[in-house]
Amino acid sequence: MSSCVAWKARFYILVNNTGGNIWEGRWVQLSPAGLDAVFSTNLASAFYCATAAMNVMHPNRDGVLIHTASWAGRCISPVSGAAYRAAKHAVIAMSYAIHVEEYMNGIRSTAVLRRRLPLLSSTYGRSRRRRLSATSC
Repeated sequence: MSSCVAWKARFYILVNNTGGNIWEGRWVQLSPAGLDAVFSTNLASAFYCATAAMNVMHPNRDGVLIHTASWAGRCISPVSGAAYRAAKHAVIAMSYAIHVEEYMNGIRSTAVLRRRLPLLSSTYGRSRRRRLSATSC
């Protein structure tokens, strides 16, 4: 981003795609280090990137921020883990807050809510997958 500012470049679109989780996702398994890892990967990095992008977009009064979030941030399921759900919910809230505060300045923000990745499906047994999918959003 700093090179964009130095070049006086225009910057119109940010696709903010970050994510990561830990295996110890349940409340009783969480550690401060695991919590920090999930929050820094999913929330802090998205926040810092959006802030840097808006600094470049503001003078032009134009820009779009697209944040990849997750259905885990909207729909509660035991599969994704407590820290991941909280972080992705915060990404959705961050996007909404940016949009509400910045749309008058020509900067728009949205979040794309991605469903569970197939990678997690192989971790659970077939009957468990059916039971979880029946209760998910």
